Amino acid sequence: MTKLEILFIRACKSSSYEYRLKRLYKMFYYGDFNWTHMLLILVGIVSDNRLITVDQLFRQGYLNPEKAWQYGAEDDWSYERRAAYAMISIIRLTKVSDLVGFIKAAKFRRMDNVEALRNQIQA
Repeated sequence: MTKLEILFIRACKSSSYEYRLKRLYKMFYYGDFNWTHMLLILVGIVSDNRLITVDQLFRQGYLNPEKAWQYGAEDDWSYERRAAYAMISIIRLTKVSDLVGFIKAAKFRRMDNVEALRNQIQA
């Protein structure tokens, strides 16, 4: 997993994910933001980590426009934007422990170290 993919995953898991994704896109990919390219990036992350199979993708209706309300899509959005939101939803709902090669932010690694030290002291 590349550091750029880790940044995109963190952006998907944040509370203001659309803003962070657009910022990351503009920072690393020069030019205007494009939902089609963002969809390709997110599909790459989902498929590389095997977060969902194609069978599950269609059976659970992630790409069905009638079920777009499940991941917060609006009626007037393009198909690419709806599909990107479906991928964002899949990434958001995945546990960090299921992402192979994912590096936690330093803030959370320090919190884990402090908790481990407390457990050693109490033992």
